[in-house]
Amino acid sequence: MKLDKIYVIGLIIILSLALILCSLLALKAALYRPEADTGVPFSDNVPMSPPPDNRPESVIGDVTTAETPDYVRDKDKYLFLAVGVDKASGRGDAIMLISFDIPSGAVSVMQIPRDTYIEWDGKEDKINSIVLDRDVYAMRDIIEVTLCVNIDYTALIDLEALEVMVDSVGGVEINVPFDMKYSDPFQDLYIDLKAGLQVLDGKKATDFIRFRSDYADGDLGRIDAQKQFMSSLFKKVINEMNLAQAVSLARGILPMIETDLTIEDAAYFAGKFFAAAERKLTMLTAPGFQLHKTNPEAWYYVLSRGGTLEAINTYFNVYENDITDAIFDPSLILCKEEDDDFLRIYKYSMLPPKPVEG
Repeated sequence: MKLDKIYVIGLIIILSLALILCSLLALKAALYRPEADTGVPFSDNVPMSPPPDNRPESVIGDVTTAETPDYVRDKDKYLFLAVGVDKASGRGDAIMLISFDIPSGAVSVMQIPRDTYIEWDGKEDKINSIVLDRDVYAMRDIIEVTLCVNIDYTALIDLEALEVMVDSVGGVEINVPFDMKYSDPFQDLYIDLKAGLQVLDGKKATDFIRFRSDYADGDLGRIDAQKQFMSSLFKKVINEMNLAQAVSLARGILPMIETDLTIEDAAYFAGKFFAAAERKLTMLTAPGFQLHKTNPEAWYYVLSRGGTLEAINTYFNVYENDITDAIFDPSLILCKEEDDDFLRIYKYSMLPPKPVEG
């Protein structure tokens, strides 16, 4: 009889401990919140531009004497950098700055054209070359200092991960603007898509976003195609998936991505996204213009200083006060100062392009 009582008491103790452990784990999960960087990466120990008398006077004014305000972090807004990589060239094929506002559920995406002019590592180049060694953190650091943003998490994505994601949601509906046919045995790339509205599986969807030829406005047309793809994928997720399915998809995708996001982070963001009353996607391209140069011949995309700054403050500023013109692109690495064509675009105060809302 005593043994029976001891057994019952032991069982009660074990069950009680298990219940306490489960409660603690549930509490930990409920209290979990991904870490947000509260620093200001673009103001501390950042080399400023040379004095005005050593550069064209009318570029931006005297940034060396400007005072940097105290930037207070909005902890309900997170910023991500996602870079799609072309395996054949090793360069960034799609560069996206993504913000997520937790209270509203709003997601904003700004595509930075891969041909964006930049001066780094002592040479003139395009921004997509920064990830040649798959170093997404080097790109993060340069974008933070130049555009005055604070990126919390990064992801380097190969096309295989996108294929899996698209197939997991049952394909995406895309209006292919014209017949797309391309063959490159060196890359083992064969694209054959017919024009028209259709549902593309993972392979065909990645073919669609990789296709580069025949766009009337060159690479900008391809960027618009990428917007269409992202918008369609976004709608598929919010309309046809629930939180459990989204977390399950994240568990399958994250191992295929080079990222500092954990599954706990992904689950947190997915939970907040699906819990939001209104979920909205806004997509835009960093304001600027294409520029064709000769000797040597090259195409560049030159950012508009004023337009890009306005886009940052409207959609991607994670601080409670605005980024000022005085500290934006402090080392002027987005402009070839001695070239009037570059200066004309860089100084052109254009409005951000009308965003595409999903």
